[in-house]
Amino acid sequence: MPGLIGFYGRFHLDDPPKFLKDMARALEPDDTLYQTDLYQQADIGLGRVSLGILNPEPQPLWNEDKTIALVMIGELYDTHDLQREMKKRGYQPRLNNDAELMLHLYQEYGDDFALKLNGAFAAAIWDEPSRTLRLVNDRLGLFPLYYAEGRKGLIFASGVRALLVDPDLPRCPDRLGMAQFLIFDHMLHDH
Repeated sequence: MPGLIGFYGRFHLDDPPKFLKDMARALEPDDTLYQTDLYQQADIGLGRVSLGILNPEPQPLWNEDKTIALVMIGELYDTHDLQREMKKRGYQPRLNNDAELMLHLYQEYGDDFALKLNGAFAAAIWDEPSRTLRLVNDRLGLFPLYYAEGRKGLIFASGVRALLVDPDLPRCPDRLGMAQFLIFDHMLHDH
C-alpha cells in the first residue's frame, strides 16, 4: 500500500538504513509495483512508497538551501490560486507538482501553511535548522498517519505494520483508543 514512513530519534543505531528499508517493505509486499524513496541521515529517516503516478519525482524534495525536506503521498486540489499567489511572492516552480508547492508554502507561511491546503494527502516535513519533524494530513485523514513516541524518539507510518517493524515498540493495545477507533473511525485524542 502506498504511504509514508520515517523516524526521528535513535532507532536501531546499528543499521538505521536497514530499519527504514524494513519499514518500507512492510508497506509494499510486492516491491515490483511500487516506487520507494528513502532518505536517512543521523537520527532522521524519511521514506515514501508510491505507485509513481502522483508526484512521480524522487522524494524527499529539498528546498534550495537543502535545509528543509518533504515527503508526500496523495494530491492537492485546486492549486491554481495557490500557485498564482506563490508566484507573486517570487516562487519559481522547478517541478510544478504538489509536493514542491507544499514545501514552498511551508517555507512562506510556517505552520500556518496547512490552513491553505485542500486535498487528500499526508506529508512529513523535516526542518533541519530547527531540528523539527512535522507530520500533516488532510482534514478527513484520507491518508492516515500512525505514530508512536517513546524513549528513542518518534516513529511514523501510513500503516501500523510498518510501525511494528520496531521490536521495541510495546505490543499492548490501548482499549479506549481501540474503542474510539472502531466507533468513530479515528481516535479523539492521543493515547
